[in-house]
Amino acid sequence: MFASVGRRLALLNAAVVALAIALVGAATFALLRQSLNREADRALAERADAAQTAWAPLFATGQPQRNPTAVATPTKGEADADGDEGDDALEGGDTLLYAFGADGQLLADPRGLSIPGLPVRDAVGAALRGTKQRRTLHIDEANVRVYTAPVVVDGRIVGAIQVARGQGEHEAELRLVQIGSLIGIGVGILIAVPAGIFLSGRAMRPIDAAFARQRTFVADASHELRTPLAVIRANAELVQRLPSATPEVREEVGNIVDEVDEMARLSDDLLLLARLDDAAVQLDLKSHDLGETVRAAAETMEDRARLAGLSVTAHTDAPVTAVFDQARIRQVLRILLDNAIAYTPSGGRIDVKTEHHGGKATVRVTDTGVGIAAEDQGRVFDRFHRADHARTRKTGGAGLGLAIARALIEAHGGQIGLESSPGRGTTVWVTLPAPPTHIAH
Repeated sequence: MFASVGRRLALLNAAVVALAIALVGAATFALLRQSLNREADRALAERADAAQTAWAPLFATGQPQRNPTAVATPTKGEADADGDEGDDALEGGDTLLYAFGADGQLLADPRGLSIPGLPVRDAVGAALRGTKQRRTLHIDEANVRVYTAPVVVDGRIVGAIQVARGQGEHEAELRLVQIGSLIGIGVGILIAVPAGIFLSGRAMRPIDAAFARQRTFVADASHELRTPLAVIRANAELVQRLPSATPEVREEVGNIVDEVDEMARLSDDLLLLARLDDAAVQLDLKSHDLGETVRAAAETMEDRARLAGLSVTAHTDAPVTAVFDQARIRQVLRILLDNAIAYTPSGGRIDVKTEHHGGKATVRVTDTGVGIAAEDQGRVFDRFHRADHARTRKTGGAGLGLAIARALIEAHGGQIGLESSPGRGTTVWVTLPAPPTHIAH
């Protein structure tokens, strides 16, 4: 009974483990990236300070080197060569230095490589206004960390230095963290699923045993009640037939007989539910015309509906074939029709329709009754639940009918549900598996 619950718990456990590993991996990745960026910025700042000292005469004069970019007007072949060399420099983690004057003019570029995006001019402008900048650029599939700082002499900004370095080594470390997290998630799921199934099975075993004892008790009690109830009914009927019994006594004894019949029905319902819970009900599954079964069930309820001032109409024009136990499905239909009659005021209508829907055989029982409140719709199939609490057990039943209907339909591999609106009626639908060779049109 609890096998599906155990599987769901195992899957939930695996999902929690995978999420935990993913969160730890993401946090580790973010912290490592932050740490590596701080380390890179510190190294670049030290390099910028060293370059500022070496280039002090250059900033003092404000005149660029004779050939600050190494290649002033490269040809196409030279530009391609520079591009390849620039890619190699970025991928190899080389440091690129740029010096700028107070007017933003490039004063020095020792490597003289043509790299798209470098130098970063807006960062230079910000540095000349006194702001340091640190940023990461993505250039030719490589991440490049860029540090730009103003050069200040005697309290006056005389230029700016920009230092760039490829982050290949750092990216490799980050990729290892990502790969490790993915492997950890996979291994965690592989371990968590079987471990979760094993542990949930052990945890559910006492609960399953307790429910099994409860089902056995209900089944035994229901079975044992049959004999005393039959004796009480027989004695009550005997009293009714006594010549000395007055009309008042016969009426009271008649009430006793009615209550005994109600108790017997309740006992039978509890026994059936206990057997369904234990999968002890054997179904005689065969292909039948669902419409024929619906018509037969509707005919048996016509007299009761007529006494209640209602009409029952079966819409079964087209043949609808399904695989089911005819006796059990007739029982389900009687339950649904009985509920529809009980909750539909005089002058109302009940329609039963069969159809093929989504490759399955479907029955819809629609009434024009009082409907079901939204807060009750999710519980109408629960045992001992009655949507109309004002009804007595005499008119409203014990609240087991729909629970039995659901258990029987699920035993067939089908589904049951309802659509309802207070004051506008209710539609209960049932789906049953169609024969394997049947093709719905």
